[in-house]
Amino acid sequence: MKTVAGGRVQKAAIQEKAMTQHRSPRILLVDDSSAFRQGLALVLEAEGIGNCCEASGRKQALDVAGRESPDIAVLDLNMGNEDITALLAEFRKMRIPVLVCSMNENPSQVRRALAAGARGYITKSEARAVVHAVRGVLEGWMLISPRAADSIQQEDQGAVFSWSFK
Repeated sequence: MKTVAGGRVQKAAIQEKAMTQHRSPRILLVDDSSAFRQGLALVLEAEGIGNCCEASGRKQALDVAGRESPDIAVLDLNMGNEDITALLAEFRKMRIPVLVCSMNENPSQVRRALAAGARGYITKSEARAVVHAVRGVLEGWMLISPRAADSIQQEDQGAVFSWSFK
């Protein structure tokens, strides 16, 4: 993972919330694939990171978030016709940090998710690093996985070194 410092105030708030409620961090997994959600929950819980709750779409995610008060949401970008940018905005209003975990490596999608308030972005092909990513976001870091960072860097280099012939 490449890390960028940030969110120290948010880190303290997350830790204080978990301490005052005497519980391990609560993780909301939002993905339209129940198999992916269940597998991710098993991995996270086996690592002792926290308790997981699940949602399959935007409306259910907002309902569960309101009821469960998660410390972090792990969210897929591609869930049918769902407006995930709006969900990111809602989570930001609720002060729930979001880690995007998506198959999408398109640099414009990575940038859009980060601009909408995601605290991290990891591709599903790098899902074995999700434990590290969740811990990092819970600690207040902003994280971008190597593949997502490489896609942005390649796009930037293309813009810097591109030219046209007339």
